[in-house]
Amino acid sequence: MRSFVNKLIPFAAALVLVLLASVACGAPADTTVTPETTATTATATTVTTVATTTAATTAATTTATTTAATTTAVTTTATTTAKPSTHEHVWGEWSKGEGDKCTSRGTSERTCTACGATESATGSWGPHSWKDDGTCKICACRPISTAEELKNLPMDGSFVLVNDIDLGGAEWTPLGTRESPFKAYLWGADHVISNFKITEPAVNENYEAYAGFIGYGEYFTLLRVHLEDFTVDRDFSADTSYAGALVACSVGGKVNNCSASNGSVSIRHAGGSLSCVGGLVGSIDAPVRNSRASVDVSAESTSAPIAVGGLVGLAKSNVESSYASGRASAEAVEADGLLAAGGLVGQFTGGYYSSSIVSCFATGDVSLSADSCGTLAAGGLVGSVGTAYVKTSFATGDVSAKTGSGEYKVSGLVGASSGKIEQCYRSKDQSLTREIGGRPSTVTDDSAIAVDPKLFRTVAFYRGPYVGVWSELTWSFVEGELPRIR
Repeated sequence: MRSFVNKLIPFAAALVLVLLASVACGAPADTTVTPETTATTATATTVTTVATTTAATTAATTTATTTAATTTAVTTTATTTAKPSTHEHVWGEWSKGEGDKCTSRGTSERTCTACGATESATGSWGPHSWKDDGTCKICACRPISTAEELKNLPMDGSFVLVNDIDLGGAEWTPLGTRESPFKAYLWGADHVISNFKITEPAVNENYEAYAGFIGYGEYFTLLRVHLEDFTVDRDFSADTSYAGALVACSVGGKVNNCSASNGSVSIRHAGGSLSCVGGLVGSIDAPVRNSRASVDVSAESTSAPIAVGGLVGLAKSNVESSYASGRASAEAVEADGLLAAGGLVGQFTGGYYSSSIVSCFATGDVSLSADSCGTLAAGGLVGSVGTAYVKTSFATGDVSAKTGSGEYKVSGLVGASSGKIEQCYRSKDQSLTREIGGRPSTVTDDSAIAVDPKLFRTVAFYRGPYVGVWSELTWSFVEGELPRIR
């Protein structure tokens, strides 16, 4: 009997410890909770969860492997430092951040409702899983699949494109106005919106006017939205005009991994105080990341200052890992103020060295013309830069400027700058020309290193003077070609 009791004591002690740990974490001692499964597709994928716990006298690390029904492996990590965890976590819903979910890569997070442990995940999520209320239970977005649904898109909420949408060459009414701004989360999932035009003025267009897929928006998110085969061609009479293929004017709205190609953006502005025109975005004060435009951009004005860029007209925040390849041109009769044009950005203000244009390039030609102006600034990459940074970027397009009178700045990289330019270069083959009062003048450009194009098509160039600066995590280097953004 004594031997039997002695054998029972270790088992009883272990049982007491398990009960105490379960009570401490908040889970019932006699209840086994099965973690919620979020994926629903037919193929199996291994999801690995790692939980690390720390206590005053005990450090325990446990690893569990679960099988979920998704299409690609997803590795997640959960960590808690509050209490020992010996129960199966009761996971809440995955959070919906900026990451892509369901059909592409993304990052999300969820929390155990019993002990507060958190878990993050990065990977592919498989197809959407639609709930009865019409939303995807994984990414929480509502599906958009037709032109009619796109035209009637609400100004707020979360939406995802589930296929390409051809608008049939119809006139597009920009989404969002100053009175009713666009504030939604629109995940394009790399689908394409194509075949539309914006040529007609909006109703009651007085103080401000907008021409773009999104007219005026505030604190929205556009993720992996792509536009093709479009025409933006407008006459403006309002005081301030904004035009961009994707967004005309953004206040706090973010643009990430978006593009516009095989289209054009052209405006004519009679009078007024400002025109902002870009191949992708007209004016924005939030970051633009990993985006591109292959769009010809032009603006004409009788008197308003102009900011014209191949990607963005007026940028007030970071522009990162983006590029433009279309022509950017502006023409004014009497511009009372700044007339700026750049292959990537027309005018970049930023904060006091709190914003940067980094890891970007432009290959399109830039031209400016004015009978007279306050200041004319033309650059292969940026027309005018305030107190901000321009880093690890380049430009290859020709730059020309012509004015009857006024101050002028012409450069292969940055026309006029009050900021700092670091680790940038321009093509030695760029044509830089300017004409004042009908007389050509010589352009002396010291804004960036002028490099023989054959040289910066060699991988060794970036592993030489720019070693450790031009990161191969951002750039792709192929012998005999210009560097490209990954």
